Amino acid sequence: MALTDEGFASRRELQNKIGEESLDAAAQKLVAMGVEALQVQQIMKQNPELVRRRADTLGPIVMWLAGMGMCVDQVSKVVKEDPGLFHNDVRKTLIPRAGKLSAIGMNGSQLVKAIAKCPQILRLDHEDILQWLLDLGMEESQVAEAICTFPELLTLSIEENLKPKAKVLLEHGLSATQLVGCITRKPNLFSYSSDRLVYRVKVLHERGR
Repeated sequence: MALTDEGFASRRELQNKIGEESLDAAAQKLVAMGVEALQVQQIMKQNPELVRRRADTLGPIVMWLAGMGMCVDQVSKVVKEDPGLFHNDVRKTLIPRAGKLSAIGMNGSQLVKAIAKCPQILRLDHEDILQWLLDLGMEESQVAEAICTFPELLTLSIEENLKPKAKVLLEHGLSATQLVGCITRKPNLFSYSSDRLVYRVKVLHERGR
């Protein structure tokens, strides 16, 4: 399926940069994944480097994602939300990073859910965050549950986000055990502002948790 010119004046610019043949070959790979033709054009327009340099990685990565159990809609979502993922090597980068998550007890369905929701976690080295969570006193199963619920947790800065907000929670009355419970059940607390965190602690106290 070739791309059309309609609505995308930059197609000719892309042709000049990467060539008609490789542009349409990459487009066909994306369409074969289930990505709508219009969305393919938008991806190509916004990420010409993906096609020009690493179009050959589309197949192996898609096969790997599908092999993990991702459905077509989930793979399509990953492509649309994080085309930069396809600049990575399956064996050198993606498998080792997924392996670190498996090592803390995330099963296949949890990994698929987390990656589909936040594919950026495969492009980040999250060993430090995993260790920080364990050092708080969390069990590996609790860390796995938290990441499955809120995979964006792995994209946050320890020094600029996680530590300061954990400190806020502790300073406003949560015990270390309660903090672990909060992170396990509601890890998106770390996306809250400090004021909202304080309010959340107040609610927890009122409920006797």
